[in-house]
Amino acid sequence: MTLEDIRHRMLILIEKSGKFTKSNPRVAAILIHNEKIMSEGIHYQFGQAHAEVNCLNYSQLDESLLVEAHLYISLEPCSHFGKTPPCVDLIKSKKIPRVTALSLDWDEITKNKASQELQGIDYQCLNDVSFMWNANFKFSINHLKKRPSYTLKYAKYQFGNVYGNSEKRIIITNAYSKRITHELRARHDAIMISHRTLRLDNPKLNTRKTFGDSPEIIIWDRYFSLDYTVYQFDQKAYVLNEVFQGDIKENFKAIKLENMTDIQEINSAIYNLNIRSVLIESAGGLANFFLSKNNIDEIYQHISLEVYQPVDTDLRSEDLTWFNGFKLVDTQHDAAQIVNKWVSYDIFD
Repeated sequence: MTLEDIRHRMLILIEKSGKFTKSNPRVAAILIHNEKIMSEGIHYQFGQAHAEVNCLNYSQLDESLLVEAHLYISLEPCSHFGKTPPCVDLIKSKKIPRVTALSLDWDEITKNKASQELQGIDYQCLNDVSFMWNANFKFSINHLKKRPSYTLKYAKYQFGNVYGNSEKRIIITNAYSKRITHELRARHDAIMISHRTLRLDNPKLNTRKTFGDSPEIIIWDRYFSLDYTVYQFDQKAYVLNEVFQGDIKENFKAIKLENMTDIQEINSAIYNLNIRSVLIESAGGLANFFLSKNNIDEIYQHISLEVYQPVDTDLRSEDLTWFNGFKLVDTQHDAAQIVNKWVSYDIFD
């Protein structure tokens, strides 16, 4: 197999690692013997066995032949005790003679440490930055830009956004796109909505239609305009505002900022809450604010071919120009819903 074959296969495996790694990097490992894949492994879930462990423990190759094998890993192996033991110790115990990591780990705890621990083994790290961004752009943003990654999810009617003269809720998504939304929630540390969305919809903001933990909740309310004591969530919640700092109730806090037009202050406040990825569910001012600050990294655009719960409202079309600087990378659909995924060109730089 060529190195390009290995890269391609690893990206496929990494996509399968999916939502449960949360803010940790998504990692794949492939064991090669006599130019054949003998085993593969991915990191399924935060706090559980890493890709190298899964790859080596479920290998079809006789242990006596590991001394002739070549282990490829998408990310340099860890060399410290965290929630699991160091992967370099397992690699040494298996006496694997050749190990190739495709990319460096941006985390300073691990970065460039494997080469010191694997002395005596033919180890190399290719430091493929482009591969790392494609495989782990959220993790890369966290460590290189020192801010959370942001995903925008919004729904629109096929001829434009939905605007209402009333304060009634308009539903333009179906069960198919709702499931995708819940999958997105499970992939993120937190979900952000506006105070208007909370007031009109009072959404649960959980992952009841899929597997995985429900994200923490961030409510955008510059002037602290609601009585938040009447709202109840099962997970931690925060209100970003310019008025009040303190506890609202158990697991529900107000975070006061000096200036909610200062994107660096916003990023720092959220990052300091140990939140590394945020899903913004909005099609209005909140979405436009983060887009105007070049602070959105990917967009999931849900397009409805019909209105599922019509109300007394006006529909008018607006030509959205949000997608300058984004690349369309995936499209999924059923009979009535289209879901487009756009990723910022910054990720491909």
